[in-house]
Parts: sequence; structure tokens; C-alpha cells
Amino acid sequence: MNIKRARVISENITFFNTALENLAARHFFTEAVRCVEYDPPLSLAGITCLICGIEGSLRFSVEEHCTQKKSSETIDLDSSLNFNNRLLQKAAQLGFNIEVLAFHEEVGKMAKLVEVKKPPVGIVMWRNELTHGRAYRAAANFGQSDWSDPIMLEPAFKEMLDISYRYSQELAKFRGVELSPDNDLNPFGI
Repeated sequence: MNIKRARVISENITFFNTALENLAARHFFTEAVRCVEYDPPLSLAGITCLICGIEGSLRFSVEEHCTQKKSSETIDLDSSLNFNNRLLQKAAQLGFNIEVLAFHEEVGKMAKLVEVKKPPVGIVMWRNELTHGRAYRAAANFGQSDWSDPIMLEPAFKEMLDISYRYSQELAKFRGVELSPDNDLNPFGI
């Protein structure tokens, strides 16, 4: 066992538990961090966990913000927006900084990109493709042309983890949770 790596992974899990406070969706993030432990990392499982966590926690937090009350995650979100450009646009209107969800080629353009329904921004595209079982097409859209699963999806997993840290910090701020991470976390940085 690599003690240093285990400690960093533990710190990452603690970060998500703190940033996402009482949201059940935090478990998606902590499971994604555990996917890094493997060599090669379980990239597809990690990406899927992160996207489910982002979608669930953002939908819940937008609904919570609109109703102006803390509530249980057992509330019915079926009538709320799915994870799409419109949800991101609504979150932005409520004061959530959607730039934290930008892939590197989208930085500084998110507000403009979510104004239109199609094409979806990168994070929404990944959600749509993975929901329909098209991980390789998602990776190809991400610019990966090598068709070896661990090699092809690892860069996307790394970027998605970076997005998840920025997202979690912004969501904590949006929900009024005090958060002061000591350093930049990411288990890939070991």
C-alpha cells in the first residue's frame, strides 16, 4: 500500500464530504476518488460517478435555492430541469458561477454557450453520451482518438476531477457552506 497516496485520497474524500455537506450526492464524488486507486484508474466508473454527482447536487441545490428552504434530498425532482444547458442557465441566473463546469476549451464562454439549447456544453454532452451508453463517442468528442479504454478515458477523468473540485467549492459557496481547503486536491497529482 502506498501510504502517501492513501492519505491524499483520504484528504480528497474529506474535501468532498465537507464541501457537499449533507448532500447524498457527495457519495458519487467520494466513489470517483476511490476509482483513482486502481492502476490504471477506473476512468469510466469515475467519470460516471462525477457526472451523476454534479447533476444530482446541482438539480437539488437549484430547487433548494428556488424554494428558499433547506430540504431533504428525498424531494421529488422529477418536475425540475434535467442536466442540460437550460439548467445551467437557470443556475447562473440564481448566482451560481457556471464557469467552474467549463472544459479547457470552454473557459470564459459558458454563459454564451448555455444560451442555446444545442449543442450542449461539454459537461452536458458527457452526461448525455454516458447516459445512453456511448462512452467511446463521448471520448471521441473530447478529442481522444486512441481506442484503449484506460488510455482514452484517463485524460477526461483527470479533467472531470479538476472540474469537480472547482464545482464543489462553488456549490459550497452557493449553498452558504463555509469551506477553506488547505491546498489544491487531486489524487492524480501524486
